[in-house]
Amino acid sequence: MLGRRHINNLPGEVLDYIFSFLDFESLRMAAQACLHWRDHGIDHPTFWRNVKATSATAGALDMLAARLGQSCGRPFSLTIDIEAPLRPAAEKRLMNLITAIMPTVQQLHIRLNSFCLVTLWSVLNLHPPELTSFSLKLYNPDRVMARDPLNAWIFNNLPGKLREVTIEDVTIPSEHLYFPAFSNLHTLQMFHPSGSHSPFPVFIFENCRHLHTLLLQCGIFTYEDPWTAAALEGLSQLTVLDVHLDPLARNEFVAQMPLLNDIPVVILTMPPDEDAVYDFLAGVGSPFNVGLITLDANDFFVLIEDDRTGYMRKMVVSKKAYARAPDSNGQIHPLFENDEFPAQVQFLKVSLSIWNLLVPYMTLYTSLPKLMVDLSVPNGALVEGLDGTPLAFCALDTFVLENNEPGCAFVMVDDIISFVDSVLQAPQCRRLEVHRVFPRGDLAALHRRFDHVTYSPVIHGRPIIRRRTR
Repeated sequence: MLGRRHINNLPGEVLDYIFSFLDFESLRMAAQACLHWRDHGIDHPTFWRNVKATSATAGALDMLAARLGQSCGRPFSLTIDIEAPLRPAAEKRLMNLITAIMPTVQQLHIRLNSFCLVTLWSVLNLHPPELTSFSLKLYNPDRVMARDPLNAWIFNNLPGKLREVTIEDVTIPSEHLYFPAFSNLHTLQMFHPSGSHSPFPVFIFENCRHLHTLLLQCGIFTYEDPWTAAALEGLSQLTVLDVHLDPLARNEFVAQMPLLNDIPVVILTMPPDEDAVYDFLAGVGSPFNVGLITLDANDFFVLIEDDRTGYMRKMVVSKKAYARAPDSNGQIHPLFENDEFPAQVQFLKVSLSIWNLLVPYMTLYTSLPKLMVDLSVPNGALVEGLDGTPLAFCALDTFVLENNEPGCAFVMVDDIISFVDSVLQAPQCRRLEVHRVFPRGDLAALHRRFDHVTYSPVIHGRPIIRRRTR
């Protein structure tokens, strides 16, 4: 019906569908097949929607100009990551390109050598009316202190649609505490070198009155700046506070931070002092839900959730400390040794990837009636060999298997039954819940083993019920 087809006359819809599976480099190669493919290739979103530049050679800047020009006024994302100092001609051309796209860029992420500071500020003084997300990092040869100040007149003092900002190795000068362009931010992330000393940025809460999420990374904070009524009001709007500090500064942060108990979600690398740990947990009350969740290759979270309000406290803990036996470990989290705490816990959630590592430390929690195991595997993955070091849960009534990653996982029925009977040694467990997990195999055997089997497309989560104390 369509007659004979050649690469020169394939329908545009077919080409668009094919190109949607290609990354930029593959698309660039495919577009060289013929003029017909080139015309569709350069107009495909893969070519112009998410643009990244990592080189300032003449050819790279030519390609950058072509991709930016092809956006044709449509919102797009631009990432520039060039650490080396730029030649004057390349720097001038790059700044001209950034200037040209300021009216339409939606996400702008700039990481350049600090020698570009003067010319960059003149560009960032322009107002980007469509910008929603902005990040800036200035590479310094000696990353000891963040010494490049942010321009107080950034984006022409107009807030626009900007909601997310990330700044790294860039300071906010104390003489300019008001940044109109940041007044409507919802998320702010500030990264300073681990050896730096900085006043705690109280002024952020005076300036950003709609801030929901704040991430701060610094060596040591000082707390000489007073908390005004406006700053406390801004702080009371915060939902997530994520702080990474030098070990010697964490205890003081817990002691000095006002309204810490009223922030729903607070994340902190574990304070070295046991009293500070319990002070940090004062914002959550029993009954508790406890999570031991993998963060990355080196760390995991100890998560304490208030089951009534959904408030959470997360402490980042190093895996390395738990490779030793408990009797030779001087860095054990206090909640692994507090024999009164498990009686206030409703359930324990553990990442399968750290199950074997933490089995010697979970013995106080084996009397819980509910256990959750998180798989955290990519969408569509088949978990092979659901197994672990045996740890008897003598009172287990409900076993929950869930996948925290977006999408679903597949687990063999025999592996689920074996995990409950052999690893958990819980023949009395008769309830099974699977969240974002699909059992494969003999489902009849699964229903014979468990009296109640519940399937859910969503993972566990408590809605946050805000406590208002001001």
